[in-house]
Amino acid sequence: MLGDIIYIKPGGSIPVDGIVLEGTSSVDQSSITGESIPVDKSGRR
Repeated sequence: MLGDIIYIKPGGSIPVDGIVLEGTSSVDQSSITGESIPVDKSGRR
């Protein structure tokens, strides 16, 4: 639902489009963009 906050563990799949609120990680976006190299993501400041 709109406004829900979910926690993703390292290596886990991200089931939705969203915004990183806290922390940093590399995300495999290959299913969306076709790019095979993970992209670094971090929380907003």
